[in-house]
Amino acid sequence: MQPPRLRHSARALLLDEDDRLLLARHDLTTRHIGSVIWAPPGGGLEVGETPLEAVVRELAEEVALSVPMDGPRHVWHQQVVSSAYARGWDGAVFDYFLVKCDALSLPSTSNDRLLRDEGITEFRWWTIDQLHDASGSGLLRPHHLAALLSDLLTESAESYPIAI
Repeated sequence: MQPPRLRHSARALLLDEDDRLLLARHDLTTRHIGSVIWAPPGGGLEVGETPLEAVVRELAEEVALSVPMDGPRHVWHQQVVSSAYARGWDGAVFDYFLVKCDALSLPSTSNDRLLRDEGITEFRWWTIDQLHDASGSGLLRPHHLAALLSDLLTESAESYPIAI
């Protein structure tokens, strides 16, 4: 039996000074899983790229944010195996990195063509309360995002990264 084909990706938990989280709205109705979800910015690793290098590159591409390599902190690791994940894949491996930023420092524009190609239709800042309100809707990724982020904001850094 062959091991599952897993897509490796890195995502940024981009938090502003008020602990609001930036999420991207992904319209995947014509590809992948066929639904609309809200997920942290990020994407697939390129050949030879580490998850840290990928998240730094993805932040530059998706939200035009330049962060130093020592800025993002690896906090979550997730493996999802599902035949319904996406065409051509049996699932995914996600590495999530915490990145603090000033919401006002983010440019209002980024690469529109790239975002369209990725199925990203908008970005929005979410408060913890808004994330809790949307819990259970099936729209947020990763599942249990509100609880995971609440724990992350209240626990010591030494306990991370964790498997989710």
